[in-house]
Amino acid sequence: MLDSVDLDAYVICPLSEAELKSLADACGRPIAKGLRHFLAEVGMPQNVVPSLPQDADALVRSQHSYDTSAFIFFDYGESFLAENAAGQVVAGDLYAGVQEVVHADFDAYLAASVEPPDESPELVWALELSFSTDDEPLLREALRAHLDLELESSWQSMGPSRADVITAVAMSSSDSMPDVQRHHHGSWEAASYSLDFEVPAASIREFKQRFAALKQAKLGFEMFSLGIGPAKAPKKLTTEQIASQRAEAEAACLERDREFLESLGAEVPGEPCRRPNCEHARIEMSVLCRLHHFESIQGRAFGELERQG
Repeated sequence: MLDSVDLDAYVICPLSEAELKSLADACGRPIAKGLRHFLAEVGMPQNVVPSLPQDADALVRSQHSYDTSAFIFFDYGESFLAENAAGQVVAGDLYAGVQEVVHADFDAYLAASVEPPDESPELVWALELSFSTDDEPLLREALRAHLDLELESSWQSMGPSRADVITAVAMSSSDSMPDVQRHHHGSWEAASYSLDFEVPAASIREFKQRFAALKQAKLGFEMFSLGIGPAKAPKKLTTEQIASQRAEAEAACLERDREFLESLGAEVPGEPCRRPNCEHARIEMSVLCRLHHFESIQGRAFGELERQG
């Protein structure tokens, strides 16, 4: 399988056996043999083949949108492409119920659909890398070992978002390497880390091994390819820009807090707040005063914004 198609020059991130099983469970059926091998060797296509889905969710939706025994891997309106039990690629129609064999097997379909990417020295693959982990030391070590990315030890907070997600930045030690952003919310089990990363098109074969190592490191690694094009300077914020963004975010959050506090209405005279040692009266809609009701809803005291990295 796949011998007739040169996919080696593409950004790939193969699915593990556990991920393939999870995908099949979500689809409610076994993944067709040719497509399964493709996912195990290549992964979700991400700009490799236009008529293949960009993410696993699209595969799942297709299986539940059409009534057919063939495994659908691409749909467009009323029509779809699928792999049948014989391993053939068929084109089908939602309403007509007709399925026509268009390729002898999935490999033949790929051979007709894939064009090798340009590996010119001046071109790069633009990637978005993300991690979901509570093991920051392991993440730092993995970035250092597999991407040659060394980060400063401290995090500079950029303040809270409208949803109280706290974003912080760790600067890279090199001007040619990207910084890393960390996002966290009190309700999340683990922090989310993200960075933009570029790989020279001529070096992608080497980096595929690095990406495979990141996936095996159990750091919740995910990668999305934005395609191939000219190199760009990494996005890097100065300390002053980070401080300015943090100040703006905290000011906006404080204003939203004030508006929410005002919306709670007046306190009821003579009916004390149930919080121990509180001298304020409760509000009409709660057994707590305005400040303590705010705290119970928001998970933090009024005006208490996370400033640390």
